[in-house]
Amino acid sequence: MNSTDAVLQYRPMMLALAHEMLGNMKDAEDAVQDTFLKWFKVDNSKVENAKSYLLRAVKNNCINKVQKASHKQEVKTECSFLPKMPELHLDLELPKIDFEKELPEAFNVLMKKLNASERGVYLLREIFNFDYQDISEIMEKKAENCRKILDRAKKRLVEKQERFQVDHAQSMQGYKNFIKACKSGQMSDLISYLQKDLDINS
Repeated sequence: MNSTDAVLQYRPMMLALAHEMLGNMKDAEDAVQDTFLKWFKVDNSKVENAKSYLLRAVKNNCINKVQKASHKQEVKTECSFLPKMPELHLDLELPKIDFEKELPEAFNVLMKKLNASERGVYLLREIFNFDYQDISEIMEKKAENCRKILDRAKKRLVEKQERFQVDHAQSMQGYKNFIKACKSGQMSDLISYLQKDLDINS
């Protein structure tokens, strides 16, 4: 898996974890961004499990942010009598990742390369980490079949071939439900969309 694939695939899961740990979306987005900046600097070809690596990295990043915030508060309390020092501003040229552009494009790839069953199983398992029993009930398929569908979906995604014409309105609705689930943790709209998607394409 290359660096960009990891950004597109695991950012929603990382963002949900960071939001849970830090309590607000701005700090969560900063933590995920910092994690990916470090990810782009390492030789990630040697990382066997990118998902575990990135989740662990963003978790550690969040812990560091909480500890630093706590330390700053302690220093502020202890040293409030000291005169203010002039602020130092550094202009650093850091790579920027346009998540607002890349995430819709990544979702569009799912629409073009995966059928409704593959798309549903892939999102629920790889992005939201549902267990196969829950996926089985949502998708109305046996758990073992869901495992096979996921394997097939992963193979489809690395192929260059696009298999389906994308309905823009349907894709946008799916993306909105996906982002809502990532940001709020409320899965009901996304699950309803995936089930309706199955009915339409069955």
